[in-house]
Amino acid sequence: MKPTVLPTLLAVTLLAGCASSARLYDERTSPSHARYVQAAGAFCPTSSHVRAEDPGACPLHVHVEYVRAPVGAPAAKPDDPLLVLVPGVMSDRFSWRFLWPLLARRYDLLLIDLPGQGLSDKPPESIAPDAYSPAWLGRHVLRAVRTWQMRRGDTRRVVLVGHSLGSTALLRAMADPGSYSGVADLIHRVDCVVTVAVAELGMKRVNEVFEDLEGLSTFEVEAGSALGMVQQRVREGIPKSVVAPEHAFCAEADRLQGIVQDPCTRRAAQSMLRRFRPVDRCRRPLWDRIAELETEYRNVTKPILILWGAQDTTLDPRSCARIAAQFPDARCELVPSTRHSPHQERPEHVASRIVAFIEGPR
Repeated sequence: MKPTVLPTLLAVTLLAGCASSARLYDERTSPSHARYVQAAGAFCPTSSHVRAEDPGACPLHVHVEYVRAPVGAPAAKPDDPLLVLVPGVMSDRFSWRFLWPLLARRYDLLLIDLPGQGLSDKPPESIAPDAYSPAWLGRHVLRAVRTWQMRRGDTRRVVLVGHSLGSTALLRAMADPGSYSGVADLIHRVDCVVTVAVAELGMKRVNEVFEDLEGLSTFEVEAGSALGMVQQRVREGIPKSVVAPEHAFCAEADRLQGIVQDPCTRRAAQSMLRRFRPVDRCRRPLWDRIAELETEYRNVTKPILILWGAQDTTLDPRSCARIAAQFPDARCELVPSTRHSPHQERPEHVASRIVAFIEGPR
């Protein structure tokens, strides 16, 4: 087993800085987060598998959960937008569990599992030449949303909310003219976009932990699991992914451990990392092509709010202003005292910023 690989399983905790205790907490009894868990219990999400493949391609289903106000609670107004929440790589709709109960007080929500993650289909990388690239992922998410709305005769405006690679997928799908086929009407209904820590195509250096994770083999995971190393590394890494130690939760460790140990989910995530941006045969970035893709961001004329953890050690917060400058109408805000997932560490703050952006002047 490569000596550098298992330590790098810390990547699935979305990284984060300095050493800390491996103690984990129960979010159900957390003084800061238990109320979000309890609030979620009042809602009854409706799950469905929605076909989202490109025309002429093999069927591909995306898992969608529809969340609306419970009976007896104030419902969303007819002119309120539908919020679509899209997670990042090595993640699923569970990562929004603290944020969505706050947003669902005001809006109806769609929680999406990216293709290859959660309960969505996990086809092999060979399904398409661009499979698992950001544009491919975003295109399938938009097709799933459009199909779901068409089934219900729903023509509401839409607000897209993405995290990390999920943010990049949404923005690439909206920027790429080739992605418009079949979803132009949905893109027209998009009111605005909120992103949390966008994975930047032009980053000069991808974190080495993700590079090692990309090459992690089934044998290494199985051997590491048998020795208890996978479980130990995940549990040690969770506290490093948050600023406040009491926000290191057992449920997050269990979720990430399951993703690493599931071969289909892990292979899909590795495909996402391999095809995140154009590279040559030696895995060197093709900077000219990357510059062309970034130029296409000028096609995204919707208002964009970019939120970023001020202490993010997975993706550099200094990228926030640089990415915002690539769009005609985007602004950047740092979320204090958070790392790569501010929607998990400070959900009240993030929810308030999303609502203010949706309701505020354009």
